[in-house]
Formats: sequence, structure tokens, C-alpha cells
Amino acid sequence: MYDIQQPNPLAELGLPLTSDPRSACGTLLAGKVAEAFTSDELRDMLRKGVLMDAFTLQALWSQGLGELAGVKPGQPFPSGVTERLTNHSLNGRYAGDGRDALVGPEDGVFSLVPVAEGVGDLAHLVRYDGADMGSCFTTYTNPLGGRVAVASYAPWQRMGRGAMRHQLLAVADWLAGGRMPVVIEQMVRIAPLVRCSSDGQRIAVVLLNTALEPSGPVTLRLRAQPQQVSLASAEGAKPLRARHERNETVLDLPSIPAWQTAVLLGR
Repeated sequence: MYDIQQPNPLAELGLPLTSDPRSACGTLLAGKVAEAFTSDELRDMLRKGVLMDAFTLQALWSQGLGELAGVKPGQPFPSGVTERLTNHSLNGRYAGDGRDALVGPEDGVFSLVPVAEGVGDLAHLVRYDGADMGSCFTTYTNPLGGRVAVASYAPWQRMGRGAMRHQLLAVADWLAGGRMPVVIEQMVRIAPLVRCSSDGQRIAVVLLNTALEPSGPVTLRLRAQPQQVSLASAEGAKPLRARHERNETVLDLPSIPAWQTAVLLGR
């Protein structure tokens, strides 16, 4: 419950993580780690973007901050439920898709009950007999101006489906106000590590293929505008062809071998 590494698997799905709050676009709060922060610290996080699980939601309500998440805990479901995506715009073409994360009592699954207007509804709990048991993934823009997403159904595990990856990255980009620095288009297990200057002119990206097979060609969208991007290796830096679309630099990269990296330098 106090494991700060619970969200780490999201990096393999393409979510760029950082431990530096000064450069972060938002915060991931897992388990009961929220109890280690003061109410003022949590309130500051909730002024920006936050993705949290059910345990964190409970901790917020215990500190009098739950209304800033837009939802409260509803009925608990120790087992016997799956997840089904709604037709919310952030789900894209994956509306109706679902997954069975084989949840148990230790996962703390429960429905989410809106307590404010404007709560987005991204996924529902579905009992094994097909009955709809209410929302389990919500979004909300709170009175502080912060954007909050609450996922009460296994948000940190068994996410390896195209629908879940699409939803996760779309929600993360919404939380960040469209400022997520890197988007990988393909369904690949590549963890991006990113550093970018404030003006977007200089950027360094390390792409780690965490799969047991080559990634295949990769299309990378950088939310930066370097004049040139190069693929660095022991032999030197090889300039890459890029195309610019609005505020993005789009790169087509060669396949990355299993458990190897590609290093990109832009300036």
C-alpha cells in the first residue's frame, strides 16, 4: 500500500516519468503514499494534473480534500468484476473494449460516485453476469483549476492492451494540458526518458525497449521544435529526417532491439 514504485509499469506503455516535480506535467499517486504528504502539499498537487487510484481517493477524503477529485468511493467489489470502456472521447475508437484484471480483495476496487458537475465517465465496472455496477475511471477539472483522473480498477497492473494504452496516454495528455513531451504511436513496450529545455529547442530522449523482441519501426512525436534531431551511437550522431506538424516534430525510427536503447539528441 505504501509502494511508491507501483506506477512504474506505466513507463513501459509510453508514459514519460520523472522524479523532478519542477519539470513534471502532473503527479501519479498510488496506494496510501498520499498519507505521507501534508494537506497543503496535496492541495498544490491537485492544482495541476493528478492520476490516482482508489486508495489515494480514500486518503484525500480522510484529509478533507476528496471533493477536489470530483468523486467519492461507492460500493466495494472485492472480486467478480471486469472493466468496460465507455464512449468518452478520450477512449477514441476503443469504446466498448474491456479487460479482466482478475482483481481480488487486496486491490480495493469500488465504484466511483460523482459529487460535482462535469465529471467525465471513461470506464464502468461490469459484473460477470453482465450487470453494470457503475463508473471506475473518471476525470474532473476542480475549482482550483487542476485536472484529476481517478481509476479504481487495477490502474497500475495488467494494462498491456491497446485500448488501455491508448486510454492511459490520452488521459495523461489531458492531465498535462497537451504538454506530454513524447508520444509513441505504436503498441510497443518502450519506456521513454526525456529532458527538454523550456523553449523546446533542445531535447534529449532515451527510448528503452523493455520487450523480449525487437520493437519494429517506431513513430515518435516530440512536443518540441529542434532544428535537427540525431540518433546517437558509439559511431557518432546520425541526423534523422523529421517532419513538423503543428507543435510536434515527427520521427520515423528504425527498430530497437530487445532490451536496447535508442538515444535521440535534438537542438
